[in-house]
Amino acid sequence: LQTSPTEELLLSVCFVNENKGWAAGENGTILRTTDGGINWILLARQFFDLNAVYFIDENTGWIVGDFIILRTTDGGDNWIDQTGDLNRSFYTVCFVDENTGWAAGERGTIVRTIDGGETWNVEPVRTLNGIHSVCFTGSGTGWAVGEKGTILKTANGGATSVADIYHSDPGMPDREILFRNYPNPFNSSTTIRFEIPESGFVTLKIYDLLGRETETLVNGPRSAGIHVFQWNAGNYSEGIYFCRLIVMMASQSPGEQIIMTKKLLLNK
Repeated sequence: LQTSPTEELLLSVCFVNENKGWAAGENGTILRTTDGGINWILLARQFFDLNAVYFIDENTGWIVGDFIILRTTDGGDNWIDQTGDLNRSFYTVCFVDENTGWAAGERGTIVRTIDGGETWNVEPVRTLNGIHSVCFTGSGTGWAVGEKGTILKTANGGATSVADIYHSDPGMPDREILFRNYPNPFNSSTTIRFEIPESGFVTLKIYDLLGRETETLVNGPRSAGIHVFQWNAGNYSEGIYFCRLIVMMASQSPGEQIIMTKKLLLNK
């Protein structure tokens, strides 16, 4: 048993050789060792839970977590936020070289980069089940696995679509239904817009960074089409908030839901 400098839950570990490795976990915890784990040091914490870490050499690596993708080129001393507009929770990350990689997570999300994470392409959603691990043998062939026995395979790097789907959910959206709020960042109020393809029961709530519900904007049946709501945040402190949309459409089986989340930044 090796000594750890933290009591936080650690969710992922990656070594590039017998000596140098990293671990990541809840509450933004990042650890590094240079002696095979005999000693671990606690690196600077991040704001979000971190679910997976992947390094391709002693300097270059990525960490993904709840609403965040980070990259380092100096072994973890400094981290660059590469999340952009990807307001999703990511559970896994994999790279085959310094440029080409994938991250995946909640509600079947899979994103791909060919420039080291500077930009990410959101792949077509093929399942509503969370994806918890991805593995590629090269820039073309790869697999993704996740909840409820989901197994996805691609033979083209996921550039256009997943080639084979062994288990997936029917009736899921093939595009975003919760759009980015505008403006974002915002000062006192922001517009939130979503579109549902058919009537259903909709819940739209705002949460703070600690996951506490701050306001309910929608909680009831809504017809098909575009719906627009204004969130007045004048009484709230500045910081990061999350807007979560839950939709149960009439055609879905009991228990099936579409859940999407966006990150909101309130500046005052």
